[in-house]
Amino acid sequence: MNKFISFSPKVIRRFDWNIDWVPEKNRYWVESSTWNSLHYGHIISRAHDIDTPWSLCGTVCEIPTNLDGVEDDFSDMLDSVAVDTINTIQQKNQAPYIFYSGGIDSTSIFVALLKNADRNFLESLTVVSNHDSIQENPYFFDRFIKNKFRIIETDKFLIDPEHAHEIAIIDGESGNQCLGSGEIYDLARKNRTDLLDRHYSITEQFDYQPNDRFFVNLALDSVKYAPVRIHSLYDFFWWSNFNFKFDHVLLRKILVYTDNFLGDQRRTFFYNNLYRLYAHADMQKWCMCNLEQMHATLNTTTKFHPKKYIFDYDKNEYYFLQKKESSSSATIFSNKDTYKKLYIGLDADWNIVDFTDRKTRQMIKKIILEN
Repeated sequence: MNKFISFSPKVIRRFDWNIDWVPEKNRYWVESSTWNSLHYGHIISRAHDIDTPWSLCGTVCEIPTNLDGVEDDFSDMLDSVAVDTINTIQQKNQAPYIFYSGGIDSTSIFVALLKNADRNFLESLTVVSNHDSIQENPYFFDRFIKNKFRIIETDKFLIDPEHAHEIAIIDGESGNQCLGSGEIYDLARKNRTDLLDRHYSITEQFDYQPNDRFFVNLALDSVKYAPVRIHSLYDFFWWSNFNFKFDHVLLRKILVYTDNFLGDQRRTFFYNNLYRLYAHADMQKWCMCNLEQMHATLNTTTKFHPKKYIFDYDKNEYYFLQKKESSSSATIFSNKDTYKKLYIGLDADWNIVDFTDRKTRQMIKKIILEN
């Protein structure tokens, strides 16, 4: 157990900051949030190596470096990525399943499939969702899903390792990492987009909890490795999310999808059967090349581009203007035993690292005592 694809002894904080003005101090107070005990997370920079008490294998999703030939229009880009994904799934003769939460990311992916897939693909498509999916976007569900697709409850979705190669899972994971971050949307809700226009060095003027300063410095240090110019606080928040959280969101559900898989089966499934359109190299390139455009549309509505993409298809003006970016619970496996287990990551062979294992506990104890 020398290296990890992902690892968290539940002392790691994520790169989300809650920013509030403290009048009596005339300063901004920043508090980062800890990982929920039901999830595992890890810090890994996709752009450079960082020094951690545990050895990491590196990213599972490289940052594209060649930014030539990027589509200018978001809609054209998402359409292009959808066509590429659909063609790949059909060439592999896989049965497609879309995990649909009703949120902005998964809805935009669903629209991309509806726009670009042929009849055979759509007739074979199964929607994995639950009651929360309907509540989050009832108009879209009634208009485009109900009585048109086979639907499976999220908690009833199971994958047999022997037949895993026969299916394709499509979802909206990494949408936030490409298109923005929680702190950006939070400041927009507080009508403080002016703060996002400032140079990112303003972070030096914020007050932090003592332990949080380390993670802020880590993010600041990573800026020089960014393949695009990072200037404003908007850019900085986007970059810290794009660089440090991408792996987590791609890996966080693999434990549930493949709870009963062997390590090599889990690795094969991750690379051959999971389709994350927002993690597609071309979509990452578009976001890197259009930071200013994404920033400029923030005053119109948060997550403007995917919401406009949805609106152009479903004409739901209310969803376009009023839908707020928030965490979706619709595709969380709330009843599965996996979420009740004390998993803390994956080792280099894609085996699950479980806190109930005595050797794992001894390893974590050693890490804590030495650091």
